[in-house]
Amino acid sequence: MAVDDPVGVLDRITVIFEVLGEDDRGMGVSELAQRTGLPKSTVSRLVSGLVDRRYLERDGSTIRLGVRLFELGQLAEAPQRLRRAALPMMSALRTETGATVELAIRDGADMVLIAMVRDRAPDVSRRIGDRTPALERRDTPGPSRVTRPVRVFSAGIDAAITLVFPGDVDVNAAPLEAAARAIERGLECGDYSGLT
Repeated sequence: MAVDDPVGVLDRITVIFEVLGEDDRGMGVSELAQRTGLPKSTVSRLVSGLVDRRYLERDGSTIRLGVRLFELGQLAEAPQRLRRAALPMMSALRTETGATVELAIRDGADMVLIAMVRDRAPDVSRRIGDRTPALERRDTPGPSRVTRPVRVFSAGIDAAITLVFPGDVDVNAAPLEAAARAIERGLECGDYSGLT
């Protein structure tokens, strides 16, 4: 495949974004080349162009995802509508339950975390953009999770809202169920003002 083949270039850029997205601290060109499996000269050339266009940021020798990617991500319509509809309910749920509240939307076989309202003792291991398998089973010790679907197929939304409690606790899921249904109603009618 030729170096300037648009599909080949797109594949290389995508793998750079994916590797950088796995690590908040960023990395240098050498480490990025090693982790992507691309030649260092190719990574250096692509990074330079992506920094110029603000898709990546350079802080000394450290490369991170840039603000332009964030801007573009905010334009994705379904997650934006879902976040607008859900955030008031998520805040109310956190106040009522004391739990961290997560909102994820389906992307293929994965769920992508698009919003989080943290409790006072946050689970710092999770962050916006994290992916988990949609049918993930949690059999290991850790936070208790209670999840309810949020689905409005006419709006193209297949999502889930989750309460996360530290440790193993019994959870009253009624407030979560009510919130999920209220979010669906808000998405169906396009009115988010009455959700709180």
